Amino acid sequence: MGLRAPGPEAPVIARMKDGEHPQTGLPSAMGMPRAELTRILYEHAVRAGAHVKFGRRVVDLINHEDSVEVILEADSAGRYDLLIGADGIHSTVRSAMGIESGPERTGMGIWRAFVSRPAEVECTELYYGGPCYIAGYTPTGHDSMYAFLVSDAQDHFEMRPDDAAQLVIEQSRGYGGPWEQVRADLTAGAAQVNYTWFTKHVVPGQWNRGRAVIIGDAAHSCPPTIAQELPRAWRMRWC
Repeated sequence: MGLRAPGPEAPVIARMKDGEHPQTGLPSAMGMPRAELTRILYEHAVRAGAHVKFGRRVVDLINHEDSVEVILEADSAGRYDLLIGADGIHSTVRSAMGIESGPERTGMGIWRAFVSRPAEVECTELYYGGPCYIAGYTPTGHDSMYAFLVSDAQDHFEMRPDDAAQLVIEQSRGYGGPWEQVRADLTAGAAQVNYTWFTKHVVPGQWNRGRAVIIGDAAHSCPPTIAQELPRAWRMRWC
């Protein structure tokens, strides 16, 4: 990972080698489009024997003495020994379990965009300071990368795509180097931007109700600025 200073020259101020896995030689970190990750997980789940059903939303559950019944929008999906809610920060299983805890805004928002990757970008690079809290990008392929800007949370959700791209261009003016190519892609309409708020939460107490249990982001989530570096108490509860 590299650290750069803001400004037109975007000088590199630090470069840290993450290291590789000793057996596979694979890097310790990488980036990819979420849809591609989902496809890989789906294919491996099916190969392992999972039966996947799409377009069926869990809306409720009923804990019985020896099973848990899963209720879908139209009917019951049957009774099972265990229901695992691994359905993200806006978990419907968590709500069906009667848990009121949910994601809380941190006060920061993030712009994201997939753009072309300049030859000089060889690893994830972060810029601290300047007009935003954090700016950066990470490679997602030989000729692609994911760029982002983190600033105060605003209501940008209804912006037209062209206006959103222009706003990212203006907010990134304080960063040079590879950001010149990012702005060129946005100006040419070659990249679509996305905006979300940072949130966090942790469900207090037990993460199960009877035979239903939540895991992952449904139970605890962090903003991507700290990713999975959870406080020790959270890690112990997860383990």
